[in-house]
Amino acid sequence: MTNKQIVDSHSHNNGNGKNNSATQVKDLNTVWIPPEAVSPAPPPPAFEPDNQPILLERPSWWSHAFVWLIVSVSGTALLWAAFAPLEQSVPATGKLEAEGAAKELKAPNGGVVREILVKDGDAVTKGQLLVTLDPTAPQADLDSLLKQRETLLRENQFYNAQFTGASTVGSPEFQALTQSRAALLAENQYLKAQLNGAKVSGGQGDFFANQDGLLAASRAELRSRVEAARLQVQELQTQLAEVQVQLAATEAQLPTANQQLAAAKDRLTMAGVQLETAKAQVPRAKAQLEMAKAQVSSTQARLQTARAQIPNASARVATAAALLNSDKDLLNRIEPVAQAGALAELQLKRQQQQVLLRQNELAQSESERLTRQSELAATETEILTRQNEITAREADVLSRYQEIAAIQAEISNRQGEVAAREGELVRTQGEVERLKGERQRITVSIERAKQQLKNTIDLSAKDIFTKIADNHKRVADIDSQLGRLRLENKKKLDEIESQIQKAKQAVQYQELRSPVDGIVFDLKPNSSGYVVRAIDSEPVLKVVPTNKLVAKVYLTNRDIGQVVDRLNKDKELKVEVNVESFPSTEYGTITGKLTSVSSDVLPPDQQEQRPYYAFPATIELETQTLKMGNREIKLQPGMAINASIKVRNRTVLSIFTELFQKQVDSLESVR
Repeated sequence: MTNKQIVDSHSHNNGNGKNNSATQVKDLNTVWIPPEAVSPAPPPPAFEPDNQPILLERPSWWSHAFVWLIVSVSGTALLWAAFAPLEQSVPATGKLEAEGAAKELKAPNGGVVREILVKDGDAVTKGQLLVTLDPTAPQADLDSLLKQRETLLRENQFYNAQFTGASTVGSPEFQALTQSRAALLAENQYLKAQLNGAKVSGGQGDFFANQDGLLAASRAELRSRVEAARLQVQELQTQLAEVQVQLAATEAQLPTANQQLAAAKDRLTMAGVQLETAKAQVPRAKAQLEMAKAQVSSTQARLQTARAQIPNASARVATAAALLNSDKDLLNRIEPVAQAGALAELQLKRQQQQVLLRQNELAQSESERLTRQSELAATETEILTRQNEITAREADVLSRYQEIAAIQAEISNRQGEVAAREGELVRTQGEVERLKGERQRITVSIERAKQQLKNTIDLSAKDIFTKIADNHKRVADIDSQLGRLRLENKKKLDEIESQIQKAKQAVQYQELRSPVDGIVFDLKPNSSGYVVRAIDSEPVLKVVPTNKLVAKVYLTNRDIGQVVDRLNKDKELKVEVNVESFPSTEYGTITGKLTSVSSDVLPPDQQEQRPYYAFPATIELETQTLKMGNREIKLQPGMAINASIKVRNRTVLSIFTELFQKQVDSLESVR
């Protein structure tokens, strides 16, 4: 086997060194190549690396195992990163607070501290007495108000007795008001008796005598005025009858005047229609006149054209005659020569045809000249006809204008007639209106006189009723004054009652008791004699409830979106709370639930060491204590905490892809 065969057999293998590498090596060791028998040995061939045989060795098994180990570990890590869940939390800081806010105890009315029964940090129960104030001043105010109420009650009894008619002794002002009221009521009784026509019985003194004389004089005056009013009514009724007769006669003339006016307006309307018709015919006549003038102008233009064409036609006739004579002369000279045979007969025929052609042209020119002369004569005749038509149209237009002038004159006459008829009608209508107004005036005067008669009869009663009404008004004023005094007294009594209730409450407020079970803190009084002012806004002390504690934490703007989105889906989020006072490695942590997140953002607060905008959130704790072995440690309000809010589960791969995406996004903002 030659070297080339060895290489070829190696090239037919798969090239991976796994199938026949050992066999190849064994064959190479046993191959013997005999020398050439006849020819001398050729020179050694040149070294060619590409033609050299390739010897491949089988790789070791541990290299394959190492490669597959790397692939397996990488694939497993990638699968774990893609599917293994990793819990993601949002950090938040805050503190423990009581579920109910701290109760502030104040002294609404102020006072002097008499005894302090507790100190800061003491545990108290609901209703326990904490601080007492000196009750001397509030009790004195209460006693004074009770005395004032007793005085006002006695005054009210006096006012009520006066309205019921009981005889009591009061102030001089009140006695004067009651006497005036009684006198006015007695006077009203006398006036009502006079109104009924009866004498007042039982009256004595000058007052009643004067009233009787006034009544007799009033009745005599009433009779006189009634008679005068009746005479005036009769006179006015006579005048009214005369006006009625004149009004009927004038109204009878109105239909005739209206008919005459309508006839005059009809004639005026007819004349107006004729005028419009005549005016409408004038534009048509003018249009016909203008058309005739335009036709004359057109005909004159054609006449000028025809006259201008006649010399041309005559010139063409003369030219054609001259050409004909020239051709005839040439034909006469050619004809003997052609007959003698000196000229071709074809040329003779051509000359003869030329002569005939010239004769034809001469005849056409003569015919055209005659035609132009005929057109000229016809055009002149048409011009005369158009001029006659223009004269007739001008006469027609003139007659239309004369007709319009005549119609306008007639219209002026008709308008004058209409104006005269309208004036007559207006005068008649004015007279009718005047008579109607006079009738209305007299009718009103009659009604006024009748009303005056009635008023005269009622005048006496009116005066009496007016006097009675005035007296009633004065009585009402007196009653109003008495009622106002009683109302003011009642108002004062109500105010005193309100002040008494406040004074009683102020006496009760001299003892400050705990509203809830809790811990006392921020106690302002430090000894007896401490003055508490009512205007102070600061509480005397505070009681922190010792009931259930909750964690109050603050979320940053960066974390609020994830928390709110998850809270809207699950309603509750698990939280792991670490109390800073107790390390979680020793005391452990407390689990809880995020129950609420505020929708309002809080500005940065340097006092609370919170230099960022934050959203308050509330965490409900599952336990209120920390355990260390068998010992329970009770939590207190105000302890600082760190909370981890569980928002979602993520894969490790998603975290790396998110970091990669952030780096890619940051490249967009690179300048």
